[in-house]
Amino acid sequence: MSCIIPPEHPNPMLHNDVVANLQSDIDSCGWVDLIFPLADISERDVNGSRILVPVVYGQQQEGVNNYIEMFPDGKSRAGCFFELPGGFYDEDRVGETFEYEISVIVWANLNLLASRDYDFTDELMASVRQALVNGIYSNEITRVRMTKDKNQVFQKYGYSYQSLYSFMYPKTAFKITLTMEMTVDADCFSPGSFPPFTPIC
Repeated sequence: MSCIIPPEHPNPMLHNDVVANLQSDIDSCGWVDLIFPLADISERDVNGSRILVPVVYGQQQEGVNNYIEMFPDGKSRAGCFFELPGGFYDEDRVGETFEYEISVIVWANLNLLASRDYDFTDELMASVRQALVNGIYSNEITRVRMTKDKNQVFQKYGYSYQSLYSFMYPKTAFKITLTMEMTVDADCFSPGSFPPFTPIC
């Protein structure tokens, strides 16, 4: 059974709802253990160098921010997280249509998924693609772009060649990018209210 890790805080913007629905679609695949939401970017020290890595904010414990880095740890069969490729989404107010480009990055340990003696990454890509294009946004998806090139999959991050090498068979990773157009009433977005705040001196 997959473990869907939901967004940590409510957010009225549409892309968060979109990601939550796409998480449910991927859960239907049945083989993805960790389904993280939209990732942020943080820095990590690796051998004296600072690199950018994808993270999801977990929770605050004892005054320390707990960020989950989603690089595979070898314990899970498969996992994924989402990103906004350009770091933004477009809102076209003509006709109240919204255009989104959202990517899902999936990694897996093939030996933990099935007893096969070949690289079946393409089958996993087909499984995720089918779950997404036949899922909640089947009518809104206008384009699907897929890649197994690790430099393209992790192009926003600073992983070294040695790190990317860890995705060689029997490990794997791929990215599926969806372009979607949705008709939404923007007036339904509720920004919330905030009471007066007095800083602690």
